[in-house]
Amino acid sequence: INQTLVSSFTCNDKTITVGNYTNATSYLSVNGSIHFISGETTGHIASTSSWGPTRDGRWKPNLDAPGTGTVCTSRILSAVNYQYSNPSALGMCGWHNLNGGTSMASPCVAGIAALYLEKNPNANWNEIKYALQLSARRDNITTQNLPDKIWGYGKADAFDCLTTNVVFGCTNPFSINFNPLANADDGSCQPVIFGCTTPNAQNFNPAANMNDGSCVFGFGETDLTLKNFIYLILRTYRLMSKKIKLMISWKKFKSIKKEMMNYILMINKYF
Repeated sequence: INQTLVSSFTCNDKTITVGNYTNATSYLSVNGSIHFISGETTGHIASTSSWGPTRDGRWKPNLDAPGTGTVCTSRILSAVNYQYSNPSALGMCGWHNLNGGTSMASPCVAGIAALYLEKNPNANWNEIKYALQLSARRDNITTQNLPDKIWGYGKADAFDCLTTNVVFGCTNPFSINFNPLANADDGSCQPVIFGCTTPNAQNFNPAANMNDGSCVFGFGETDLTLKNFIYLILRTYRLMSKKIKLMISWKKFKSIKKEMMNYILMINKYF
């Protein structure tokens, strides 16, 4: 595995781990010259950005933001020193200097998270992480096949993050409690357990949550749906009628038969 991810807290699920892609490969310096950054391509992952996954196979980084090739505000002392020692490192106004890496990418994502909290003051770390991941942008550079070990869920997108509605729930369509409206898994998914779920069945399984039609209710029947319930009565009637005919007179048998048929018709009408 091509794995260069830094260790420690960046592997934590509660840490929003940010990768770094190239913001620009050139800029106009304070002395009027164009300064080029070699070995990088605008919009592509930077050579200094660590890859995942984590050692236990989780996707990291969570997303990427612009870092390499960023000209940002400088400390006054640093700006003064650059003017004498390396003026090409300063931007046009003389108070900004070339910076990059995750030192720029992480503050970018932190700023988006701050805006999200301003809009949603009760949001916790998990909601913010999902909002960032769900809104992350994919393009022809990242490809659509994300998440992966380089880009995570894609490139940070501030506007989409602030307009993303995070809905927690079970996102596994093969779970018994799958929520089709959920876009953020909350760990509540319950596996489907097949078995007999009818309490009065002979083979009731209290652990089952999906009836597989195996319930046994006597007389060898395996399904207590209305149709089969009525069929069970009819079958019992036919079996009993043969025995009754041998034991009682024909007149008495016809009377019992009529009562049983009326009972069956009444069940069919109300159920």
